[in-house]
Amino acid sequence: MRHSILFIYQNRLIFEALSLLLADSLSYHIKGLRFRSDDNFWSQPILKKFDVVIAEFSVINEALFLTIKNGLISIHEQQLLIITGHLENKMGEHLIASGVDGIILTDCSSEYFLRAVEKLCLNDQYFCGRIMQDMVQSGLHNKIFKGIPLTTREVEVLERIIKGRPNKLIANEFNISESTIKTHRKNIMSKLNADNSITLLYNAFEANFISESEIPLCKKCKHRNPFKHSKN
Repeated sequence: MRHSILFIYQNRLIFEALSLLLADSLSYHIKGLRFRSDDNFWSQPILKKFDVVIAEFSVINEALFLTIKNGLISIHEQQLLIITGHLENKMGEHLIASGVDGIILTDCSSEYFLRAVEKLCLNDQYFCGRIMQDMVQSGLHNKIFKGIPLTTREVEVLERIIKGRPNKLIANEFNISESTIKTHRKNIMSKLNADNSITLLYNAFEANFISESEIPLCKKCKHRNPFKHSKN
């Protein structure tokens, strides 16, 4: 299926670079539109003709947040991905609470950008690791993690990953190939919206797949456990 994407941008260089990444795939049809801050921008009929709207802003402050929030009313049927270089105080939390489907920072790698677009095209959500930390602190993570569909085998693999076991040992334990374990790991990372092992551990705890006692911290570090009391 070919997905239509509208790319709203402030920085043309960023738009051109990211469009080139998407252009390599036959799955996407992309159109660019330079952002204007006037009140009529979000009401343009063209915005409603796309499956996904990607909006790039250098900095998101309170004034721009209010503009985006008003825009969400007009494009509620489209998925909205925000790309920004900087979020001022609590703007990430406000955007998520307002219904934005994804946020990534401009210094995220191209791999994460492509993953974000992929997920939004599937009517899913995607937030990069640093945004996820804000979500956990504000309690908004509960909206994202509720009902994550990990399979029984994925939960078993996750438990062993948390314990630090390498893929080869996990594969031997289940009598399956190492490549299958790598596939499970990739799926788990994707479902838990994790970009690295630390984010995976954090998100697995917040999603109730592991308990506090399973967090692999040494005895000296237990009193500094960053996961403790993070749940509401």
